[in-house]
Amino acid sequence: MQNTLLIIGNGFDVACGLKSRYSDFFDACIQGKYGMIDIGHMLRKSMFPPKNFWQNLLLVYAWNVGTNDYFWCNIEDIIQKTLYQINNGIPNSDYHSALYYRAWCAKASEDFEQILEDPIIKHILIYLHKWISHFQNTNYRMSSKEEVRDVVNSYLLQELQGFEKQFCEYLKSQITEEYLKKANELRDKLFLPIRNSSSNTNPIYLQLVRQAGIDTASIKEKSILSFNYTSQKADDIRYYNVHGKLCDTDCDKNCVGSSVIFGIDDSVVKKYAIQELKLFSKTYRKLFLENPDTSILPLKMDSISIKFFGHSLNEADYSYFQSIFDYYDIYSNALSDLVFYYSPYREDEKKSVTDAVYRLMNQYGATLSNKDQGKNLMHKLLLENRITIREITL
Repeated sequence: MQNTLLIIGNGFDVACGLKSRYSDFFDACIQGKYGMIDIGHMLRKSMFPPKNFWQNLLLVYAWNVGTNDYFWCNIEDIIQKTLYQINNGIPNSDYHSALYYRAWCAKASEDFEQILEDPIIKHILIYLHKWISHFQNTNYRMSSKEEVRDVVNSYLLQELQGFEKQFCEYLKSQITEEYLKKANELRDKLFLPIRNSSSNTNPIYLQLVRQAGIDTASIKEKSILSFNYTSQKADDIRYYNVHGKLCDTDCDKNCVGSSVIFGIDDSVVKKYAIQELKLFSKTYRKLFLENPDTSILPLKMDSISIKFFGHSLNEADYSYFQSIFDYYDIYSNALSDLVFYYSPYREDEKKSVTDAVYRLMNQYGATLSNKDQGKNLMHKLLLENRITIREITL
């Protein structure tokens, strides 16, 4: 029998009819509350409704970048960029001196709003200054740049947690019986075995299958690694939400149970060597969940099929994939295979998935200690019929 690990991303929920994109959330809960004319008026006057810092920042991006290109609406990219700017300073600017000067001086700098031309950075400065001024009036006057930085990061994390609760409430409101039905059907379809001794004619694989007595037409253990906040659990499936999950409480009364996590990948903290950013690392914050899920990886001594669907395979999640590929030793383990599913909802979808798979495997190959093996990883998987890009009908 063969174990199966299914890795799913937001494309899974979208394929099942759930409006779970960040752009859906923005349209319904942020932009939908204000017309673009009102947003423009607020920005020109540096006036914002008493809402969340991150929510208002998305409004600034929408106004300055436009609503037709939803790349700007990738919340986590914006979080990463903003945190880097705040903690490392903006190149060729007087950002830090402006922020810190305003933080502890009673008299405001008259040219503060003209320091930077970038309207997005300008918004960040003005918004944070207003909050710092309020904080000092109600608490105490900060005396160092480091103290200001720590207080600002604490505030931004608090605001981020509030923003996550907003998303949790929104997403729960979108879940319907029809979505749950489609999700269960798609989950079961993705778990169906696609490889058996009659379809895979690789002699090494067939020999190992016979020696191990493996029945590849059935599945021994099923696990799901989900990058979504929803859940498609079943009695016979291990399930793990990588970045948290929706709470089970009534959002109108109490949403303290939400473990939805927006944030940055741990590799960003290491890349910039800014330790303050660890507070916003999804890995770091996951450690603080009260009831962390147990390990869901099937035993590595058995045959394993690793399947992907609906995940963009972006670089931010490579650390997870590298750990999984290392665990199952996909280079040497002839009883392992990779299957990348896609649904043809657009003409170039297969090419898009192929490009993403190619990048992922080359990136992983570069991490292998034996560089020669890393260079021929893709060739080896193809020759042994252990990597497949396959269309699935929804």
